[in-house]
Amino acid sequence: MSHTLPFAFLRYSLGLSQEFEGASRVLTHEEWVELFRFAKEQCLAGVFYCGMQKMPDGFKPPQNLALRWTIDAESIRGQNEKVDAVASALTERFNLVGCKPVVLKGPANARYYPEAQFRYPGDIDFFIAGGKEFVISKIHDACLADNFPLSSHHASFTWDDIEVEVHFVATDAYSPRKNDALQSFLSGETQKSYATAGGFNVPSMVYALMMQVSHIKQHLFKGGIGLRQLIDYHQLLQHSTKEERSQVANKLRDCGQDKIAGALMYVLREILALDEGRMLCAPDERRGKFLLKIVLEGGNFGWYAEDYIQPVINRWFKDRVRFFRLLPFDATEALWRELFYWRDTVKLIPRRIKQRRLALGKR
Repeated sequence: MSHTLPFAFLRYSLGLSQEFEGASRVLTHEEWVELFRFAKEQCLAGVFYCGMQKMPDGFKPPQNLALRWTIDAESIRGQNEKVDAVASALTERFNLVGCKPVVLKGPANARYYPEAQFRYPGDIDFFIAGGKEFVISKIHDACLADNFPLSSHHASFTWDDIEVEVHFVATDAYSPRKNDALQSFLSGETQKSYATAGGFNVPSMVYALMMQVSHIKQHLFKGGIGLRQLIDYHQLLQHSTKEERSQVANKLRDCGQDKIAGALMYVLREILALDEGRMLCAPDERRGKFLLKIVLEGGNFGWYAEDYIQPVINRWFKDRVRFFRLLPFDATEALWRELFYWRDTVKLIPRRIKQRRLALGKR
């Protein structure tokens, strides 16, 4: 199907365009259903609701669909209020035990949206400097959780029904050399975080731009990335200064983010008409089309991808094929990722045997 209509409605909903063809002609029931489906798959129901509210009388969707849309939007609003409250409460708990947590993405990004309360909320990602053992100790000191899962990047637990991840590594690159450069760059920006009126800390714009382009690449390589994360990045660029963008642009190649950045600039230009003056680098059409294909095929984080619901063996085979698809995108990162995959596969054999499971993750 053509995505011309959803993209146009997205620009209209975000206030990037004052005109939308549906505001001058009555959309068919099928077109409204398609917009609603697209919004659900990309976790954009709240953003699209803002667009629906701006539509002139007589041009809005059928009543039953508008009601479903409104219910979803109000649910998103309520969840955002809860997420913000938890972020503030946990920030205070961590402050009391002598550390400064910084909220990555989520509520930090929502502040830049025209209607922050309608950005689809996920879990809360904190970053605390000091390393793995320090973070674990502070979670215990703050009495937030006794036993919690640990990954190579974060500890996770649930607080007031909200999933929380406390990162000791915010993001990384697969190439060890590029990862060293990335961690060094982010470390230099860590102390520049600041408090918001919402009661939680957020990173500097420079930190957010570098960390989140890396985050997008990580999810692209691991299984899928959605349009919501790309829109987040657009909002960051829109609210960044020329100096901030220049700082990040000058380090993209060293940190292993130049190829994903070029692809991202292309997608943001095509979908959201990103101005050339706000780009980090020149748009990369070839890689950009690959990124956009993954976004549209899989929806939010690849949840709607065909291989997501297939048996474990089939998913494993498709993941190995994915390696070859990623080689033209970024050969160095793809090769290092595959190497780490096989290293971790061998290392996790005892755990798989103990749990009697082939797949240990969510996918």
